[in-house]
Amino acid sequence: MVLGIIGVIFAVLLPMIAYPCLIIGLVLANNDIRNGQISTAGRTVNIVGLCIAVCNSILGACMNLVRY
Repeated sequence: MVLGIIGVIFAVLLPMIAYPCLIIGLVLANNDIRNGQISTAGRTVNIVGLCIAVCNSILGACMNLVRY
């Protein structure tokens, strides 16, 4: 969950730093089994962060193409 929150913050500012945090957080959230249930909050935060990071990366690439 903590890596997901850090990843979401970095997804807006620096997506290249966010990717490792979010991927590791997603793997840990899937491996974190408590009482037979997978941690859905941690997994959801990491997936949302990955979506934000990907959108930010695509937007940055498009802005670079338009500029030149």
